[in-house]
Amino acid sequence: MKIVANMMVLNERPFLSEVIPALHRFVDRIVIVDNGSVDYSRDLLMDHLLYPEDDLIFARQDDPPDFGKQRNIALDATEQGAWVLKWDADELPSDKMITDLRPFLEKDDRFHGWAIGCYHILKHPKKALPFEYGFQHLCLFKNRPGVRWSKGTHEQIQGVGGPQGGINPARTGIAIIHFSYWCETRFKRKAQAYAKIPDSGFRSASELTNRLASKPKPLPDTVTYKADPEWLEEIRRME
Repeated sequence: MKIVANMMVLNERPFLSEVIPALHRFVDRIVIVDNGSVDYSRDLLMDHLLYPEDDLIFARQDDPPDFGKQRNIALDATEQGAWVLKWDADELPSDKMITDLRPFLEKDDRFHGWAIGCYHILKHPKKALPFEYGFQHLCLFKNRPGVRWSKGTHEQIQGVGGPQGGINPARTGIAIIHFSYWCETRFKRKAQAYAKIPDSGFRSASELTNRLASKPKPLPDTVTYKADPEWLEEIRRME
């Protein structure tokens, strides 16, 4: 059984020093599509972080962006039959994901896709955004003929098959930790960009940035992760 992380990167150099080694603790391979970084993300990946079996593809993002298209580039570079883990450059695996994901997949092969919980860190490294608290989304699936990402800002996977798309979200008990809201300056800039994309679902940047004023909720005791405090401060200050 092979687990391959598919990731898009665009000017995410500060994240990568923590995220790539964390992924290498439990996946077999990482396929990265660089969307046109100008912050030396590619140089860091090529010189220091990529193992020989990993793959770095340069494919400049369209304007307006089509994230589904970029995800399919990574999917096409991933071997059939492998488990594909959709990943963002500003995410870390929980401790449980690192230790339990592979045994979980080896034990239960009834489904072609699984939903994973996601906690958006907000204001404190152990507290999360209440909106979509622990939201379950399909980000782990088998790469099979007919499986493709759909076009869109928030891409969706198609063709997984099985009951509910092969999803059984209540069974994994595994979570991803997302740091998009932790970097407030960067998030506000992303919100402005999203609001300008047709069919993004956001009429104004404030529909996203208003979430920054939310009162965070503590992470569940079962959701733990490791992150260097100096790294957390570095990415908080990302411009």
